[in-house]
Amino acid sequence: ACVDLTTGIPVSWAPVIRGPWVCGGTCGYAPIQLNDIAIDGSTVYVGGNFRSVNGQARQHVAALDALTGDVLPWNPPPFCGTAQTVSDLALDGARLYAGGTYGCVALD
Repeated sequence: ACVDLTTGIPVSWAPVIRGPWVCGGTCGYAPIQLNDIAIDGSTVYVGGNFRSVNGQARQHVAALDALTGDVLPWNPPPFCGTAQTVSDLALDGARLYAGGTYGCVALD
C-alpha cells in the first residue's frame, strides 16, 4: 500500500508481483513472499521470493518507480540454489546488498 504523506489518502500504487506458474492438480501462480523494501530517492527496491513484477521477469529482487510502481530496467542476474529467497535489502551509496537463502548469484 502507498499513502500520500500530506493528505493521508491511499494512492494508486500496486505493482503486480507473482511467483512461478505451477501445476499440480490445479494450475496457478505459486504464493510469493515480499520480505523487504529499500528506498533510494525515486526508486523502490523490493526483495523476496517471486519471479515477475508487472509481467516482467524479475527473480527475487526488483526496482520500481516510487511514483508509478512501474518496473525499472535494472535486472540483476538470477539467484541460484535450492531455497531461493531474498530476506533483507540494504543500500550503501551506489550498492544494494541482498541477504537471504540462496547458493550463489549467477554471473556471466
